[in-house]
Parts: sequence; structure tokens; C-alpha cells
Amino acid sequence: MCAPPMPPRLMAITPADSIPPHLASLLPALSQWIDAIHLRWPGVTTRQRYEWARTLAAIAPRPLLIMNDRVDLALAAGLDGVHLREDGLAPRDLPPKIRPPLVGVSRHGLEGVLASEGADYLTVSPLRPTPSKPASHVLGEEGLVRLCGASKVPVLGLGGIEPEDLGWVLGAGAWGVAVLRGILGAENPVARARSYREALTEALEKGMTS
Repeated sequence: MCAPPMPPRLMAITPADSIPPHLASLLPALSQWIDAIHLRWPGVTTRQRYEWARTLAAIAPRPLLIMNDRVDLALAAGLDGVHLREDGLAPRDLPPKIRPPLVGVSRHGLEGVLASEGADYLTVSPLRPTPSKPASHVLGEEGLVRLCGASKVPVLGLGGIEPEDLGWVLGAGAWGVAVLRGILGAENPVARARSYREALTEALEKGMTS
């Protein structure tokens, strides 16, 4: 039996308009820089999501592909994982026979982090203000330190993160980061992915020598 993949350190999240064939054309180049892509296609039918996911899964090389919330679609399309909503199915409730190789969950506070048994990784958000999250709701560095300290599984910081933020995000205890607009929403996603990876590598190297 193959070992399950490591939790991603750099994960890109698809904006609503990031769909095949555009995304398909980017996958081989992106695989050099990012570990996983979280597929979110709000408003798209189940059949269309399945067909898109199956098309992407057949591309090589590619990053890991993680379906948003739908365990059935992740398994049917041969994807690498599923990312569950905070108000959705709990990771511990997934029967082993239908559990994808990777299971992630979204969390926004201490209560959710403490109730993450069975997950392989968490995203915690928002770290900084975003178009959908005002400044009054951000966790910031202090909040990230608190949640990383409480989590028993790797934490990915999410929300308004730029490459120059990787140092303090990893310094707060995060395993890595998840990025929405900063990569797949950028004019040149591959170049931006490279910028994030280089910043991540630098932050990891500094952490090992400090």
C-alpha cells in the first residue's frame, strides 16, 4: 500500500473563474512550485465539477488535487483529497473505505481547531483582511500562534498572505500556507507560484538555522 501524501506546504485555491482549459494548461508548470490545488467551483453543477476534476486528474505532471467538500466527487474523479467545510462533515466521521488519501478542514477559531480529530491538515483564516473578510475578523500573527499551538495536525495559514509574509507565518508555527487570489487569481500564476515557493523555502531554511 502506498503511503499517503504529505500535507501540502503551499496550496493554491481556485477562484470561481479558474476552470479548464485554462487551469489544465497551467498544471504541469505549477507542479514545479506548488504542492496542491484546492478545487472550488461554486455554482457549478455536480456533473460539470466531476468532468472538470476528472480531466485535471489525468494530467501529468500536476500538483495534488483536492476537491472542496465533496468526498464522492473526489473519489469518483480519482483526486488526491477532499477539503471539508467547518460546518460540514467531520473528518473523524469518514469511514476508512471512503476516505481519500488527504483530508483537510477549514477552521476559523480555537473551538474548531480543537474539534479537528481525523484531519490531515487545517487551514486557519483569515490571517489578514481580504475582500470578503474585514479587518475586525482577522486572526493576525497572535491568533495564528494560538491556533497553531492548539492544533495536533499541520496548519496552513490562509487569507491575504503575500510572499513576504511567509517568514512570520511559519515563525508562528504554521506548516505552510494556502493562497487564493495571490496565485491562481494573478496575471501570471506560474511566476507568482514561484515567488511563494522561493519565499517558503527561504523561511524554512531560516527556521532550521535559527
